[in-house]
Amino acid sequence: MALQKSEIVRTLSGSVRIEPITTLDPAIAEAEWRKEASRFDPKASAAYFGSRINQPPDSFFGPGLETNTRRDEANFAAGLEKLWPWGTTTRLTYDPSLGYLFFPQGTSSGFNPAYTTATVFELRQPLLKAGGWKVNTAPIQIAAARADQVQWEVTQVTLAQLRSITDAYWKLHAAMLALQSVESVLPLADEVVRIEQLRLEAQRSIYMDVARASVNQENLRRQRSQAQLTVVQREYDLRQLLGLPAFDGTLLTPIDIPNQVPMNFDVGTLVQTAYARRPDLNRRRARRLEQEWRLVNARNGKLPQLDLRALARTSGLDSRLDDSLNQMSEFNYTDWTLGLEFSVPLGNRRAKAEVESAELLLMRELALLRGFEEQVVFEFAELLAELQTTWQRSESALRQVQYTQEWLRLARIRFSTPPAANRGDDWLLLALYDYQVAMQSYITAQSTSSQMLADYNTLLVRIEEAQGTLLDRWQIGFVDGTNSAAMPPLDPAVGGHSIGP
Repeated sequence: MALQKSEIVRTLSGSVRIEPITTLDPAIAEAEWRKEASRFDPKASAAYFGSRINQPPDSFFGPGLETNTRRDEANFAAGLEKLWPWGTTTRLTYDPSLGYLFFPQGTSSGFNPAYTTATVFELRQPLLKAGGWKVNTAPIQIAAARADQVQWEVTQVTLAQLRSITDAYWKLHAAMLALQSVESVLPLADEVVRIEQLRLEAQRSIYMDVARASVNQENLRRQRSQAQLTVVQREYDLRQLLGLPAFDGTLLTPIDIPNQVPMNFDVGTLVQTAYARRPDLNRRRARRLEQEWRLVNARNGKLPQLDLRALARTSGLDSRLDDSLNQMSEFNYTDWTLGLEFSVPLGNRRAKAEVESAELLLMRELALLRGFEEQVVFEFAELLAELQTTWQRSESALRQVQYTQEWLRLARIRFSTPPAANRGDDWLLLALYDYQVAMQSYITAQSTSSQMLADYNTLLVRIEEAQGTLLDRWQIGFVDGTNSAAMPPLDPAVGGHSIGP
């Protein structure tokens, strides 16, 4: 329900909080990757320009050279350019310097009109800086590493979301059990007040005993009010996590039975699984990979710029366009250019500083990754110690519930049974006090037991979260880089929004 109802992620940490990352972030990161991947896409261009020249008489073309003052000019150019993964840039263009020239009043014996055609092939290959597959694909690899980081971040907060839902679920379960324990004892306290009032009327007790019983009754009523508030707060937490409205006229009622079986784990297995599956470690590895590619860029940027440039051109010229094109296509009139172009910043301080910064950032990422990997062992050690202690406390609390149930049952019988005439009034006072203590002890034991069970079941989920395997438990997967959950349909419960995790 939580994954399907909202594109944002909510987690429980004391209170419900909205995580800054959303299910839209992987799609955004993937779009950024596609943007970088498009750098090798070919680019087409085309242009047409037409001009009518009508200058004043006696205008000069160049220093002292007369020319016709009226002429028509036109030029059409088209090209295809591509950057290759090795850094090579190739261009194939139809680019005559002047495609069409016509003198309306021309008397020259030359072509009028004249059609010029030219096809140019140009290649530019960086030999040092910006040359090679690694440096030219580095931006794509960096974008891919960023996309991986975002995906791992979404996975991590989704794990936290699942753990939070489980935590809120069992807290609601424990709060309801605590409320039930108070409500089960409150009628007994009402009965005590009634009996004490009857004994007061029969002169078998004094008003102090009635007041004592009433004080205990009011204490329990306040406890019930507090327990009701706790149930409402826990339900609100769960509603926020599930994306449900605060008020819809129904009550969320947990239907699952908490796990009451001791679980044993092997630390080595947990750690190995966590090394492979934990999102935070994989995100750190993706950050390290990103920094490695940035270092590739930085080291290449320190090299001088040395480019090989080659150009070949075939041309045609005639009074008809088709004849000019045929002449061009015969490759009888070709020219070429070949050369090297070199440049380097004097001192090259910026590039050297960028290399130093990239190396230090990579060392930083490696140190952080080692630190987080080492921390995993301690995290599992603490979780397992906490799990064992919580189980022991849960067992003790459960036994205490059984003892207090029997104590409460017998204390009620003893209190309700009138003493013999020669026993004295102290017996009634002791029986009343013992009965009241038994009531409170039962409530405390029941509340503690339910809370310990809730903590134990939450710890089991925290161990799965720490391994990075919690998604497998609920059969949740990511589709097309987004947080689309493939969840089995929930079994509808009878009445309200009863749910099971």
